Amino acid sequence: MTDQATENVKEKVEYQTISEFLESTPPNQLINISNLCKPTRNQYGPYGEMRTPEIQLHCDNDQCNGTRFFRCVSGGGEHLKDGNFKFFYVTYRCSNCQQVEKTFSLAAQMENITKSQGSCYKFGELPTYGPPIPSKLIKLIGPDREEFLKGRRCENQGLGVGAFIYYRRVVENQKERVSIYRQSR
Repeated sequence: MTDQATENVKEKVEYQTISEFLESTPPNQLINISNLCKPTRNQYGPYGEMRTPEIQLHCDNDQCNGTRFFRCVSGGGEHLKDGNFKFFYVTYRCSNCQQVEKTFSLAAQMENITKSQGSCYKFGELPTYGPPIPSKLIKLIGPDREEFLKGRRCENQGLGVGAFIYYRRVVENQKERVSIYRQSR
């Protein structure tokens, strides 16, 4: 095979921005980031300073109850070196209510000192990843709330079969509740 043919076979690397990664990537994912850090230099040599831009997340505070801007309050500006993963936590706080916080557990590494690109792994986040569950749905599910939430956690972690099992239990229990309700009328 010629060099040109092998170049055509190579995969094109997909990049996300750090904001997209924090807002919408589920845990246990290693993603290439286009704007991971800002290349910098000090007396010890070159390094990358981790970027922590504003992100948009759901704030469940009664005052907000919707998508709001969150700003980094701790863990920003980590120093990254070529080829080595750095493990750290980053905490964001709602800019509106100043009460709700979201903490991410991350590992990041730079690809090249001269570029701002790198890769980032999300171990998890607290509160857990996923869109908010409407209160009407929780009320409708009633006594099967815990089973439903276990299924939701499995789904958010990419464990589809596990989520299916929990959701099936909820549906079966709901079916029984509906048939009992029908018989009592």
